[in-house]
Amino acid sequence: MIQKIKNLVLEKPTEYLDNEWAKLLAFKHKLLFGSDWTQLYDSPLTRDSKLLWKAWRHKIRSITRNDNILDIEIKLKDLDNNKPMTVNNTSIVDNFSLDDYKLTLYKLLYGGQSKEVEKFNITNGSKELIISKYEEAINFLSDNDIEDSYYKFPFLKVLSSVSSEPMNIIAQNQIDVYKNYMLLLIKLEKVKVLYTTRINDSIDKENCDKILDELVMLYGY
Repeated sequence: MIQKIKNLVLEKPTEYLDNEWAKLLAFKHKLLFGSDWTQLYDSPLTRDSKLLWKAWRHKIRSITRNDNILDIEIKLKDLDNNKPMTVNNTSIVDNFSLDDYKLTLYKLLYGGQSKEVEKFNITNGSKELIISKYEEAINFLSDNDIEDSYYKFPFLKVLSSVSSEPMNIIAQNQIDVYKNYMLLLIKLEKVKVLYTTRINDSIDKENCDKILDELVMLYGY
């Protein structure tokens, strides 16, 4: 019977599996972020307790999308219900303070934004390079004398040679890249202000849980 259920899951559309994996991935990262404090150098845990948490976290990290969706859900729920315990049999994760939780959310927010900028830079070059190409493109489009263009506009000349496109097209493309870069930075700044305010104003872990889920989905952690 279990195998039949697994086979039905495997037959689900890719979109369905993607959505289910996204939910499980958010849950997976929630467990990891909620236990980050156990591995800090100033954690109140003993060495043996830290090792127990380290092993527990390793089991979570070892779960990948290559596993069956049902198996993943079962494994994560089992790990969530079997966290390392203190001597008085109380889950030590309860000691994760609200301030510690907020700090984790800030790190997640800023880390996610850095990832977004990095993805753009991988395709279009560093911030400095994007600005240099933009300035060169503006100068090219406003310069009536394009002789010695290789020396006056080296970036555009090289890009034109590689792509076989006219330099005016290359110049416009670089202007568009710069505009898209600025729009990305503006968007990220708005998101940062929104979530920084929400994190700062959170008065309990339930609010932090909601923000964590949103950030994991937003930045694909």
